[in-house]
Amino acid sequence: MRGVLVGAGYGFLSYLMRESNARKHAELEARERSRIHAQMYGKANSAKTMSRWFLLLALAALIGAGAGALVVNLSLVAPLLSSGGDTSSNSKPSATISDYGRYRNTGPIRVVPDRKTTSGVSAISDRDFILLEQTDQIPCQVGETWGFRIRCSDIPANLPYTVRKETYHPPIKQSDGSVRTKDVNEFRRPPGASFDPFCGWYFLKGYEYELVAGEWTLVVFIDDVEVARKVFKIQN
Repeated sequence: MRGVLVGAGYGFLSYLMRESNARKHAELEARERSRIHAQMYGKANSAKTMSRWFLLLALAALIGAGAGALVVNLSLVAPLLSSGGDTSSNSKPSATISDYGRYRNTGPIRVVPDRKTTSGVSAISDRDFILLEQTDQIPCQVGETWGFRIRCSDIPANLPYTVRKETYHPPIKQSDGSVRTKDVNEFRRPPGASFDPFCGWYFLKGYEYELVAGEWTLVVFIDDVEVARKVFKIQN
């Protein structure tokens, strides 16, 4: 009986020990699962936090870029507002020489007083010119009409503008005894208006003192911008 009791007691004790070990094992597994869950939850929260920060940073970058673009756009618009929206002033006038050389006038040439010229007179023709010969070698004789014609672009459309035609030549002694080496003809044109495309010289009867051989240079300016230049050789 004692052996039975001892055996039963030993068996019961073994049972209790197994139960205790099982509980400890279960507790360890539960703790491990809790730890793993906590780690996973922490990582998830960390990822969510990083995602929120990333979204906030991206949003801030977009707002900053938008503000920068607004500043840039305003900087581009400001000059337009200050100039009344006129962008034509940004383009400089230009011209190309369409033809040059010796010409024949299809009508009479008149000499009229002109205070805007250096010589005090201008030669005017109401007719067009016909190109006789494209050359930069001009005979030094009465009756010769020579120079060039230009084709202009970017002429101010909304503002009046100034045209200046300059002629540089060898010294010419005037009838009053003075000597000139430059002749200037300057005039104003209304917005968008064209002007005589011919820039040249007339060797006229009665002005034989202008028959001076050498190098002559014709230059055209629009609003002080040089748009055309040509050198001619006047030959005896």
